[in-house]
Amino acid sequence: MPDNAPSNDPRNHPSPQHGYERTACRADGGRSTRGWADGFDGWAAAAKPESTDAEYSRSFHWCHAGERRELTLSIPVGTYDYCVNRARTGDYRQYVVDPLQEPFIATVAEDIEETMPGGTARDTVTSCVRFVQSLEYIRDREDTGHEAYPKYPVETLVHQRGDCEDGTLLLCALLETLGYDTAVLVLPAHHHMVAGVACDWGHGASVTHQGTQFFTVETTTSGWDIGELDPQFQGSPVDVHRPDDTPILVHQWDATPTTETGVTVTVHAANFGSAPVEDVQVRFLFERRNGTIAERVWLGDGSRTLAAGESTQFIRDIVPPPDLQLRGRCRLIAAGALHDESESEWH
Repeated sequence: MPDNAPSNDPRNHPSPQHGYERTACRADGGRSTRGWADGFDGWAAAAKPESTDAEYSRSFHWCHAGERRELTLSIPVGTYDYCVNRARTGDYRQYVVDPLQEPFIATVAEDIEETMPGGTARDTVTSCVRFVQSLEYIRDREDTGHEAYPKYPVETLVHQRGDCEDGTLLLCALLETLGYDTAVLVLPAHHHMVAGVACDWGHGASVTHQGTQFFTVETTTSGWDIGELDPQFQGSPVDVHRPDDTPILVHQWDATPTTETGVTVTVHAANFGSAPVEDVQVRFLFERRNGTIAERVWLGDGSRTLAAGESTQFIRDIVPPPDLQLRGRCRLIAAGALHDESESEWH
């Protein structure tokens, strides 16, 4: 690990326990029943990568075409923390094409390609498959303590391990940056997931969706080739998740004292994805340390639609209850489902 890498290696603590502790206001502030403490400037949090030069160094080894391949990655801590702090959703597209992790994933795909000078496009894809298959397989319960915890590809690279959904999401993300159409193929009857890739040389097991043929790729065990599928999965129903045209909302917020007892909550939300998102709403909460909700309100004047690249603000004045310790939590709701959330420190 390089000198500028943090000492608390996330491979030993890979999973957030729903206490994300993001960027927040100064820790020397406080609350009292008599108004704001001197120097207290409110609560705040952000769901975006933090600017830092710190990196995690990870080395990988895999075999392809009878040769041992090696690669050492310097993974930005800011990008990793951003991915860890994203809300877990069932929309697998977000994990594959998140634009704030995509630049790093693209460099990983290029680095894998460079391990085979003179290789063909098929060589590059196959090497990406072998790279992902070389990672340690581990179930979510053993790895993160959660029954289900899909990881962003950057998380999987830092931890160097994962289950079927983690390997599938990582492989799809790598191949998407190389220009291949991919699909996340969920086999609900088997609680399993495999990747799908559209390629000219594919043959064997495949799924056709909206006119595109995706050949299956098993990511949990070494040796499976494109188009090979365990016989127990043959003929099973498949849910297809294609990562094209995906909205990705990023936000930051602050709750700033504006009166002796009240605050103005301002949430900035932006759609960094490639598709519009409808029915965007913001739910803001103040929480007590015992887990109860002290205040819960909707912000703004109703739901909104955000086009790709568009941003907006949600604002509301709130008078928090006079509890001595509170933290703020902001939830972005899109089409009735949680899209992302963030929480401040306690004050």
